[in-house]
Amino acid sequence: RSSDLAKRGRKLVDFDSARHHFSSLQGAKKKDEAKIAKAEEELLKSQKVFEEMNADLQEELPSLWNSRVGFYVNTFQSIAGLEENFHKEMSKLNQNLNEVMMDLEKQQGVTTVTNTLPIKAQPRKKPKLFSRLRLKKSSETTPVKVNQSPSLPPDGSPLMSPDRKST
Repeated sequence: RSSDLAKRGRKLVDFDSARHHFSSLQGAKKKDEAKIAKAEEELLKSQKVFEEMNADLQEELPSLWNSRVGFYVNTFQSIAGLEENFHKEMSKLNQNLNEVMMDLEKQQGVTTVTNTLPIKAQPRKKPKLFSRLRLKKSSETTPVKVNQSPSLPPDGSPLMSPDRKST
């Protein structure tokens, strides 16, 4: 089916090429009637081939489109059946494994937690997001200073940078 669509695409390209060639010969300054007649013949031939192929595909595609439903149904039924078989086999293997473990426990003479307590999944502990930030905020007791423009010291001396201290 996809090969038919690809072939139709190639035939469309051939048809467009023949149409372009024919129109360029008709628009040429020097008109060669033999070349124009041959180009027209090629155009009609390629048009006929394309239109026949296009009509065949237009008849065939609706039935192909409608057949997809049956294909999907069969595919999903197969997948569901395979999944069911998988779970049955896993259940059997789990039961066999459990029996082997029980036999091993009897041989060892040890009772385990699995015989006395049901195993329950433990909930995951959620990490406390921003916990370090909260600790840092709660430990800060000093108020935040607002940025102010520096003012001259009361004695009128020039400002010193924080890393340079006068001695």
